Amino acid sequence: MLHTEYSFGPSQDTRMGSVINRLSLLTEPNKIIRLTHAIDTYKNQWLTSREQAEVIFSSLQGRFIDKQKQGKMDEATKESYQAALAGYLFAENKRSFEQQNAGTGYSSEKEGRQIKAVALAIDKQHLHMGTGEGKSSVVIPISAIVEAATNGQGKVVVGSANGLLVEELTQNIKKYTEMVSNLACNKNVTINTQRISSENEQRGERTVKQLMRDSLLENESGIQAKNQQFDSFWNSIIETTNERKEEKYYETSKDYHHGDISVYVGEERNIVFDWMGNRKIFEKGCPTILMDEAHVAFDRGSPYSQTSGSEALSNETIQSGISEYLANYIVAQRLKLGLKGGLIKPSKGGYELSDQGVLKAQLTNISNITIEGKDEDSLSFMDGVDIVLKNIGHVPPKRRVQIAEDLLANLKQFIPERTNPLEKDEIGTNQFAYFESIGNEIAKMLPNKEKMFTTNRRGKNQLRDAYIDQLLSNNKYNPTTQMAVLAIAGKFEPIERSISYKNSTYASFVYGVQDKLVAFSGTLMTPDPLKRRMKRGAFAAFLESTTKRNVHMLASPEIKLFPKPRLLDDTEGLYNLLVNNLTQEQMRPTLIVDNGSLDSAKETYAKIVEKFGKQRVRLLTSKPAEGDEKEERKYERDLDRFRKQLAEGEIDILISSGSAALGTNFVKKDAHFPDLRTITIGMPESEEKMAQTIGRRRLLEGETQNHFWYLTQADIEPYITYFKDEKDKSFYDLKKGKGEITDDIQRAKNDPDKLFKIMVEFWDKARAARAVDTDFAVGYDILMNQEVIPTVERYMKTQIALKILGFTEQELTLIYKQEEKTQRDGQRHEMVSEEIEAEERKAWDFRKKRKLIDWTYQQMGTPSTLYSDIQQAYSLLPPVPKSSTNAISTAAINRLLEMKKYIFANPEGKATNEIGFGLSAYLDSWFESGKESVSGYINTTQIKENMDTIVPEKNTDISFVDLRLFGVPPGVTMKLVKKLNVTRWKENEYDVHIVELSHDGETQKIPILYNEALQRPLILFDPTLNEHIYFKEEEIERIQEIQIQAPPVPIQYRTRLENGQPGDVVNVFALKIRLSPPL
Repeated sequence: MLHTEYSFGPSQDTRMGSVINRLSLLTEPNKIIRLTHAIDTYKNQWLTSREQAEVIFSSLQGRFIDKQKQGKMDEATKESYQAALAGYLFAENKRSFEQQNAGTGYSSEKEGRQIKAVALAIDKQHLHMGTGEGKSSVVIPISAIVEAATNGQGKVVVGSANGLLVEELTQNIKKYTEMVSNLACNKNVTINTQRISSENEQRGERTVKQLMRDSLLENESGIQAKNQQFDSFWNSIIETTNERKEEKYYETSKDYHHGDISVYVGEERNIVFDWMGNRKIFEKGCPTILMDEAHVAFDRGSPYSQTSGSEALSNETIQSGISEYLANYIVAQRLKLGLKGGLIKPSKGGYELSDQGVLKAQLTNISNITIEGKDEDSLSFMDGVDIVLKNIGHVPPKRRVQIAEDLLANLKQFIPERTNPLEKDEIGTNQFAYFESIGNEIAKMLPNKEKMFTTNRRGKNQLRDAYIDQLLSNNKYNPTTQMAVLAIAGKFEPIERSISYKNSTYASFVYGVQDKLVAFSGTLMTPDPLKRRMKRGAFAAFLESTTKRNVHMLASPEIKLFPKPRLLDDTEGLYNLLVNNLTQEQMRPTLIVDNGSLDSAKETYAKIVEKFGKQRVRLLTSKPAEGDEKEERKYERDLDRFRKQLAEGEIDILISSGSAALGTNFVKKDAHFPDLRTITIGMPESEEKMAQTIGRRRLLEGETQNHFWYLTQADIEPYITYFKDEKDKSFYDLKKGKGEITDDIQRAKNDPDKLFKIMVEFWDKARAARAVDTDFAVGYDILMNQEVIPTVERYMKTQIALKILGFTEQELTLIYKQEEKTQRDGQRHEMVSEEIEAEERKAWDFRKKRKLIDWTYQQMGTPSTLYSDIQQAYSLLPPVPKSSTNAISTAAINRLLEMKKYIFANPEGKATNEIGFGLSAYLDSWFESGKESVSGYINTTQIKENMDTIVPEKNTDISFVDLRLFGVPPGVTMKLVKKLNVTRWKENEYDVHIVELSHDGETQKIPILYNEALQRPLILFDPTLNEHIYFKEEEIERIQEIQIQAPPVPIQYRTRLENGQPGDVVNVFALKIRLSPPL
């Protein structure tokens, strides 16, 4: 086996690293002091003598740019310019604030902390800033602009946890970029703010639905479905081919203009996905990343995974998928009473089947189901069939019974043979075990309905990120869990072959961009609930050890104490106490954050409205999914209106399912803060979430009680399961068991102080249970991406080439040769033109075959569960002993080396007696399950026949165009710039000319096809943009030849109108532009 060395993390003990960090900081304070003092000095200069300050600033900027161009930058010049620019922005911010607030309310003390924060951020230090300190309104915008102006790249990236916070940051940054643009010395530079968009790839759901209709009605794929597959594939190829290759924010700039400033703002997950797309390019070219609310993704702990559904579906795959859904739906109906019916019980922070639930799931009997049956399973089956038919649509009602009979026959064939549940058969080989496995997935997810997933306004099932209270657009669980979720929700989605193309973790992202990341948050440091002091959170510790830079706390010295909990038996008691306390106290602005499900938040709203009326109460539920622009705008309007109404006293109570507690500012028009009261309902996942909620209050706490906490016995049941049963404890295990903690709760029920200590104990237990060995997680990600995934891709592409595309092994060797060289008897001499052409055509042929393999692999893919399948299988082995230190450890590296050996072991080779994952057998199974589907897809889309059309020859560009007759508009003049070649189209020959169009002093150079027999020339249109093809001056000089080629198989494209609606369908042709080699 090839031995590869990996750097899985920092080499020294993290505690020693922390000491080194602090020692290094002691040698650097002069820089922070210098910058802080200089910023304040320049700020005062701008405020007292603007003209003189602008002259000085212009001089400093000119000197900085000159030295930057010459490559002779020194620290003093850079610091002076940074301080002058930051000072200007602080001065303008103060001037603007005082103009809006009649010269009152500006806090010089807070400004001092903000200036120091900017100085620290410029020095790439991480910052904890408390609520109301101006982190997102002042510090991050100013730091971002100064960084972009002085880092030599002219750009910076700013990220945050969700779209609403990103939009707020964007608007704040634009305010400051306008200030910079107003300086006279910046009249010739470009200063802009751009949003980082998401890659919401929408696969052909319409096509898959048609395939499913064909499968149900005809038991095979019909002409319409195949036509849709063909159109969907080629529309994607056309759009990708014609896409203008714009420089990405994370790529090294090729034409950086000194003085320009670009600030790119986006959601944290979009930035992480961009990094996952091309890690090497990202880590090399991406500028500094200022990440606001940087702790959220780390605390959330969920992996980043982008999957897609392949349109290459066989009839067998569709039928099996529908059968699996119906089986899940029948079991979900059996278990629908859930916790209340005693079928599900809390377990290790989650949920599992009770003994009664196991039996209920096992006794599902498919053989007893009939179409006309009135028993529970028969009725559930027919309900499931109706859900499937409703989703795919256009199925004649008279065919319902026949389709149901076919589906029932398929289901009975799909389900394993029923045997005695007492027999020790493997999972999946008997019906009892199969239904129990489905029941376990149902049990995990049923209590989380409306918390982890919900139905959106359009009636579709949608996942919810409960940590940030946002619906997720294209995210899905692994296929097994996703099927259970759909069954619980009573929804159905088109069957997919779920394939994966990106997987990683936030810890890996931080590790990958460690030298570029500057983290900001209000909860890097959190209040220690018991010791009443601030402490470093887990993410802060990870940041310090990974980036070798410290977390600095800049906040008001006041520590907000957590509220003491009130534990009630049930929700009725909770609501009674809540309403009574609200009634007895003097009404003031109140934020209620419900940590339960969306249904729980709605019920809280109903109870409050019942007492206080709708006029003074508002409800804000989850933030909608990114990409749903209409719903996003509505949510943003609602949140902005509600927070202002609450701050101004126009309403009394705002109830939120969580989103209002994350970074929302409650502030009056006069910039003063309201006397806000917060009420927490349910059990927050962590201290950080509680800190976020109580942090919405900006005023000092004073003598009044401002924070309250109500929860029920049901809220804490999952946390009790973190404790062992007494019967499972060893004699030497002195830790509390379930019985002891339950007794403690009962005794503390009326003692808020004791109860609070138990809640802290619950948080500790939950944190320990959710804790991820970040060293191992980062190392596993590196191992998978650098070695396992490339191995998997090579293996799968080899299988595809040999078994689907029919290449020989000899061809395959030549296709993937890295270099094509011609050697003749060791002598160097020039080849004749015919030999050169023959070599180039051979190389082109290899490129076409490589591309064909790549496109086929995109449809075959790898299982979306590959990462988790390996981890789950490996976790069943005896654990490697952990190190007793906090080092990265040798323990983590040893464990990773063991895992690597496990992954690549060959358990099929029985002579070796190796224990291993069996990667090749795993991939063979995946390949065989998709071989028929993918082969059919290749034939349907006719990729092979069109390879000449879509793979460019050497020094050739290809795009797709449609041809239109061109009449020169009035007032436009046209003159010939360059005559090229002759091309054929529709059996006629055309001269290819490049002409210049002129109108009102503006010119544009475009290609036309000219034939004397035509009254008007033909113009080339880009159908994806609905505009004509044009060339830049430098491009025209390289153009040698332009040819129009009709694809062997006609290809059409549906254009889009300006409003995004579908336009005309046009025939497209390949535009081949042969260029002279670049200099």
